[in-house]
Amino acid sequence: MSLIADALRERPVLRGALIAPSVAALIFSLFTLTAAPDPATLASGVTIATVNHDAGLPFPPINMASRLIDGLDARLPMHLRAFDSDEAARAALDAETVQAVLIFPEDFSRAVAGTEAVPLTLITSGSLTMAEAQLTGALPGMVESGVSAAVQSIRLAMARGQMPDMTPPVALTAEALNPPTTAAARVAPFVAGFATALAALVGGILGWVGTRGLGGVRGAALRTLFPVIALPVAALVLAGLVAGFAGGAFGALWLAIALLGVAFGWFFAGALALFGPLALLVLVPLAFWQPAIGGGQMPLSAAPEWLHWLAPLHLDAIGGYFRALILGAGHDFPWSLALGAAALGLAMIWLRAALVRRPAPVAA
Repeated sequence: MSLIADALRERPVLRGALIAPSVAALIFSLFTLTAAPDPATLASGVTIATVNHDAGLPFPPINMASRLIDGLDARLPMHLRAFDSDEAARAALDAETVQAVLIFPEDFSRAVAGTEAVPLTLITSGSLTMAEAQLTGALPGMVESGVSAAVQSIRLAMARGQMPDMTPPVALTAEALNPPTTAAARVAPFVAGFATALAALVGGILGWVGTRGLGGVRGAALRTLFPVIALPVAALVLAGLVAGFAGGAFGALWLAIALLGVAFGWFFAGALALFGPLALLVLVPLAFWQPAIGGGQMPLSAAPEWLHWLAPLHLDAIGGYFRALILGAGHDFPWSLALGAAALGLAMIWLRAALVRRPAPVAA
C-alpha cells in the first residue's frame, strides 16, 4: 500500500486514475438507463399518412382501400392519419408531422378484384430520427406482406361469392421468451459492456499519463495494481445502477464487470505502456465500437462487413453474458476472452519494465 500512497503523493494525476473509471461508468450508465427507449412507445409515436384515391367497385359496392386501411389501423402498432391529397401528405412528411405516406390509387379496388399486381405507393423519409428511421425502414416489407395476404384473402372470398372482410385467416399466439421487464432492461447488456470498456479505457489513459517516466519494477507494479483497485470500485457503481434500473443479480453483475474491467484495464495499460499514444489508435475504437462488436446492441453479423475479422476474438460473448445475467439468456462468462486480455496486458506491462532500464546513479 505504501507504493500506491507514495505514487499518489508524487503524481496527483493518479488520483484521477482511481476515481475517473467510476465517474465514467456512473455518467454513461445513469443517463443511458434512465433514457432507455421503449419500442412500443416509439412505434405508437409513428404516424402513417394515408391517401385514398380508390374509386371502389360498383358491385359488390365496396371500397377495398377503406377496408384495408381499417384493417391496418387495427393491427399496426403505428397510427394512421387520413389526408385528402398526395401533396398534403408529402408536405406533412417533409415537416415530420408524419413519418410515412401510404397512397392507394384510383383503380385499387379493381386491381384487387382482378388478377394483376395491385398498385400501392409507400413513401418514407431519410431525415427522421434514428429510431423512427429504423421503424419506417421495416415498413415496405411489413406493408407488402400484409397487403398481399389481405388481397389473397379478398380474392378467395370473392371467388366463393362471399363478401370479403379483413379478418386474418391466421390466429397467431405470440409468446416471448425472457421478456424484458422495463425499457432499461433492453439496453442494459449494451450499457454494462460499453461502460466496462469505457471505464477501463479512461482509467488506463490516466494511469498511463500518471506513470509516464516510471520504468522498472515500480512502474510495472503501479500499472498492475491500479486496475485492480479502481475497476472493481467502478464495477460496484455500474452493477448497482444496472441491477437497480434493469434487474439482475447485483453480486453476479459486479463480479462479471469487475473481472472484465480488470482484464481490459491491464490490456489498455499494457498497450499504452508499450506503444505509447499510438496504442490509442486501436484502444479507442475497440472501446467505442462496442455497439457493433460487443454483442449488446446487435449481433456481430449485423455489423459492417469490414468488422467481421474480429469475429474470432468472440467479443460479442460479452453482451451475451450480460444478457444472461439481466434477461435470462443462456450464455457463459467469456473466460477465454478475459484471460487472454489479462495475460496479454500483463505481458506488455512487464515487458515494458524489462525494456526500460533506469540509468545507474552517478558516484559522488
